[in-house]
Amino acid sequence: MKSLSFILLCAGKGSRMGTKVPKVLNHFLGKEMVVHIFEVVRKLTPEEIVLVVPEDYKMFEILFGDQVTYCVQKKPLGTGDAVLQALKVLDRPNGSSKDVIVINGDMPNINYKVIQNLYIKHINEFNSMTITTSFVKEAFGYGRILRNINGQIEEIVEQNDLNYEQAKINEINAGLYAFNFDWIKNHILLINSQEFGEYQLTQLVKLAFLNQFKVGNVETDERIIAGVNTLGELKKLEQLISGVYIE
Repeated sequence: MKSLSFILLCAGKGSRMGTKVPKVLNHFLGKEMVVHIFEVVRKLTPEEIVLVVPEDYKMFEILFGDQVTYCVQKKPLGTGDAVLQALKVLDRPNGSSKDVIVINGDMPNINYKVIQNLYIKHINEFNSMTITTSFVKEAFGYGRILRNINGQIEEIVEQNDLNYEQAKINEINAGLYAFNFDWIKNHILLINSQEFGEYQLTQLVKLAFLNQFKVGNVETDERIIAGVNTLGELKKLEQLISGVYIE
């Protein structure tokens, strides 16, 4: 799919993991988390795969060599900044990508079908952006999906910003997005700085809705898109995937 590129967000240190390696390099079923994602993404034969990495990315180079493009995020300024830096890499005069898919690097159980479904819906509906959502039993820690009375997605509200009623919502943002390349390139600079000077990619949802751009979503099983923050969560996910993991 030469009209499609991927951005994998891998710069997080993952201090809660308590390990000496970057978060996404912790092992899941015998392989680094980001390797699982890369192997799935590669099946879609994209034009380019960009890894957003920390300044010391030698371990990533050992794993992937020249199979990917490396984009260094020098300061941890949030997902919005990470994607902005990657877009600068992708925005070349000879680039042919019409769409870009962004994936959090800590989703090791992601599969081809979920990404394919996201991409197909995104292009068939001519969306500016399409997000992956899931209904979960325990939503704490996830950004919540806010919809209007017509069922349209208005906003993603992060855990720390939820009010009492919003905290009851159990539809969450999975951290897997598809964007029209030109749209995100032209709008990502409109993201406002949040607490601690970070820029969150999820702000684009509200921006798109308020300006009447099309925002779509695909729903998937929470175990498929589960992210992990601790070694305990990683082990738990390994134990839960029997009958769910799909090559």
